[in-house]
Amino acid sequence: MTGTFPLNPVHLVALVSPLCDLQADEARPWERLAGQSPPRPWEAALEHLPLLGQRRKGWVALGIARVRGLLTARRRRLGLAWEVDSLQVAPGDTDTAARLLEAASRQLSQEGVQRLFLRLEAESPLLRAACRAGFFPLRQERLYRLEGEAALSATTDHLVPIARAHLYSLYQLYNASVPSSVRCLEGMTLRDWQAAQEPWAQPRDLALWEGGRILAWARMATPGRGAIFTLMVHPEAHARSRELVAAVLERLQDRRPLHCLVAAYQAAVAGALEEAGMEPVTEYLLLIRQLAQPQGRKLAEPERVGGAVPAS
Repeated sequence: MTGTFPLNPVHLVALVSPLCDLQADEARPWERLAGQSPPRPWEAALEHLPLLGQRRKGWVALGIARVRGLLTARRRRLGLAWEVDSLQVAPGDTDTAARLLEAASRQLSQEGVQRLFLRLEAESPLLRAACRAGFFPLRQERLYRLEGEAALSATTDHLVPIARAHLYSLYQLYNASVPSSVRCLEGMTLRDWQAAQEPWAQPRDLALWEGGRILAWARMATPGRGAIFTLMVHPEAHARSRELVAAVLERLQDRRPLHCLVAAYQAAVAGALEEAGMEPVTEYLLLIRQLAQPQGRKLAEPERVGGAVPAS
């Protein structure tokens, strides 16, 4: 018999025990894509203890004399959206994964969270468990990697830093570049979209401006010696994807390895990455669960939309 409980300091004893044989972490937050090693169960738990703040939470599944699973979650850009950043269960125990996801969804819903995200590899053994727990695919993603020299060189670089006043222009780019089937779940309003942005650490945000509009948005982060970036390109600028990829790679020329996460609907960007010598390494699914709000609960006052970029 397995029960799920909110994480507390007492559970650390069980998580450091030799009897804790949880399998490798299946969740893939942004820093894991950039090459950071997955945390051991007790490390993930320690970062998410309640006494360390309200932007992180954890749940543990306990069986007879041992831990059967651990799930941790953290806030995205705003408190309306959270993401699972660690999901570890005993080998083959997909039922425990589903129970942990349901427990996290239930508690976060009671606290006013509206959406919970989870990224898994496309072949993850926990994908079916996530679907049983109410998650469904939001978009397909592919991770590219570059170890050596890029095959493209930048002849021009029109990317400029994004200022505080440009948030709405970024949202207009998002509306023009992302299918409505994704937008209706991820960012129907400016605030919804901003809330759903991943919490990258110290990102650099650059944009291509033309005719008073942003036609491309590059986001870069440099954890360790490597780097990870994303690139969103307006349909009207697809022909310039090669130029834009070359400009980003030029700015990151002293960083290796390089990783780039590309949504399936950004095919022009994917083609430019491959032309530059970046190789596809892993396919991912970003899943989402819409959380129902308890009737009669008074939600917290809405957070103000602010900041130069969604997740800075």
